[in-house]
Amino acid sequence: KSIGHGQKDLFKDGINLVEYAAEKELFEKVAYYLKNDDERKRIAKAGQKLVLREHTYKHRCDFVVETIFGGSKPLLRAKARRMVPKDVHVAYAKIYSIHKLIDPIFEEIKEARIAQSASFKLLIELVKGLLRRANELIHLYLQ
Repeated sequence: KSIGHGQKDLFKDGINLVEYAAEKELFEKVAYYLKNDDERKRIAKAGQKLVLREHTYKHRCDFVVETIFGGSKPLLRAKARRMVPKDVHVAYAKIYSIHKLIDPIFEEIKEARIAQSASFKLLIELVKGLLRRANELIHLYLQ
C-alpha cells in the first residue's frame, strides 16, 4: 500500500521516477534497469530536470515567503503584517540565509536601501548566508 506523501502528484512512474510496491518488485526493477541503461538514464534525467525546474529549496522558500508575506489572500494573523518594513526585509533575508540563497539577500538589501529601511541586521544575514554556503562548498571539496 502506498503512503500518502504526494509524490504521485509531483512525479509520474516510468517517466521521471520508478516506483515499486513490494520488495520482490524492487529487485525485479533493479535488475531490469541495470540491463536497460538508456531507459534508466532517460528516466533519471527527466526526474532531475523536473526537480531542478520545479522542486528546489528555492521554490519551497519562495512559496513559503509568498504565502506569509504576499498573495491575493494574505494570512491576516501573519506576524509580518504587524512588522515595520525594515523587519520584513530582515525576515526575508533570514529565510534566504538559512537556505544559502545569496542573490535574494542582495535584492533585499537593495530594496531596503531604496525604501530607506536598511539595517545592519540585513548585512548580518548576508554574512551568515555566505558562511553557510562556503561551509557547504568546503565540505563538497573535501569529499
